[in-house]
Amino acid sequence: MSVSFAQSHHLIKINDQEVNLSKPIVEKESRIYVPIRIVVDHFGAEVTWNKETEKATIQTSNGDQIIVKLNDLSIKLNGDVYYMDVPTMAVNDHLYIPVRHLTEFLHANFQYDAANNQMSVSTIPLHVITAGETVESISAQYGITVEELKTRNNLTTNELFVNNKLKIVIPSIMQYKLSQYYTEEDALLLAKIISAEAGYEPYEGQLAVGNVILNRVNDTRFPNTIKDVIYAPNQFGPAHRGELEGLQPSAESIRAAQEVLAGKNIVEGALYFFNPAVSSTDFFLSKEVVREIGGHRFVK
Repeated sequence: MSVSFAQSHHLIKINDQEVNLSKPIVEKESRIYVPIRIVVDHFGAEVTWNKETEKATIQTSNGDQIIVKLNDLSIKLNGDVYYMDVPTMAVNDHLYIPVRHLTEFLHANFQYDAANNQMSVSTIPLHVITAGETVESISAQYGITVEELKTRNNLTTNELFVNNKLKIVIPSIMQYKLSQYYTEEDALLLAKIISAEAGYEPYEGQLAVGNVILNRVNDTRFPNTIKDVIYAPNQFGPAHRGELEGLQPSAESIRAAQEVLAGKNIVEGALYFFNPAVSSTDFFLSKEVVREIGGHRFVK
């Protein structure tokens, strides 16, 4: 698969050395993408490509395994699934990923100087544990939470051992870990219905639509899966009109779905939403109002 995008002329520095990549850096919708294989080579990582599954597996020098798939939003880090707000893509038969996501998982810092079209990527050393340090003191030192430090390093207790090393770069998308109760398909479908029903609404309105879906899943009066709630008879028009199948959800809707699945709920108990300027049936008007956001009223 090949697609064409305008090649950028950004200067990239890796650990203060200018690097001439054999494949171009590309820009799409103000995001900077880089070729995975070529960039990770500079970090001592190894990449294998499975043509059948269209997945790339990266083994980093820090012992992490990262799996990404072509045209997919998900990143699997050491078995746990997280979500980017934009998918990977192919450019001239090379797999590309947003540079910020890739460098964070490679335990590096990314900085972009827009005025000079210059990108700098610097490896961040692992933290070497010294006597007397605790997970609390190390977390405070780097401005991260104890839970983030423990999750990133697969620590099940607060016990530390002198001279062991800890990863202290926390990828931004790790806050969007997929709950064990939901699948990647659930997350994508939820993002699609949010985009279809509230893509034109403020971000909070998109969150609230996702909350209504999850509130129904958790209510015994409704089906107990995201798919069954969305495709229940006479409920969500875009689902029954077949509009979701080919829909690419917006970046905001993807982020909203991620936050909802991670547990954020801004309309507790709301089971319905409607636009009072368009629909004001007795059914909706008889319900208790939880909140109004943008053009939607959320009720229970």
